[in-house]
Amino acid sequence: MADKTAPVTIPQNPTPVPAQTTPAAADSVPEPAPPAIKKLDKMQIVELIAAAFHKTHTYTLAGDFVCLDMAIDVWNQLKTNGIDAKIMGGNIHENVTTWNFRHLARESNHAWVVAKLSPTEKVAIETTAGTVIKPGMENSSAYFKGIEFDTPAEIKRFDSLRKKANEVCRDASELIKDWNENFVGKQRRPEEIITKKSQIEQRKQDCENTQAGLEEFKSRAIFY
Repeated sequence: MADKTAPVTIPQNPTPVPAQTTPAAADSVPEPAPPAIKKLDKMQIVELIAAAFHKTHTYTLAGDFVCLDMAIDVWNQLKTNGIDAKIMGGNIHENVTTWNFRHLARESNHAWVVAKLSPTEKVAIETTAGTVIKPGMENSSAYFKGIEFDTPAEIKRFDSLRKKANEVCRDASELIKDWNENFVGKQRRPEEIITKKSQIEQRKQDCENTQAGLEEFKSRAIFY
């Protein structure tokens, strides 16, 4: 008898393949908080600005009032950082307390900056050396006397008038000296005398007019 082939049975509900499970992520380690940034006080900001400016700028004595541009640059940086500041013009090598305003204006040959840290505290910045001068330091008083300016435009106008006044007043003095040496008591043609007198009077008037123009800054002068 032939062997019977066993029927193939197809299971109705095949055993499902176990689903692959994604392993749970391990708890991440929290990153440490960044260190708190210490806020600089105004004195530290002033010192940083003065030092950084000095590293990137070179001062030369060539030219008149060259330090003005440097003072303006530092003034701008202080104002940008929220520090009230004034540009000062004057003469730090002389005792200006004995001068009147015209003398101070004529002999002003330097510019620097004074920063106000609080209603009762201020420091000066010698921009040509990158140093901060505090009240009480040796020779510090000279930096708190002079002519005070609120903006670069003001001190630039003052400097322009100062240069013109010095020029025309010097010319007037030279004309008067020439008159005393070469005209007084000497024979001169009448037309020469008239011309020379006219030149002297014109230059004296120019000198007086430019000096008067500087008077608008008289109230800004600090002598004590």
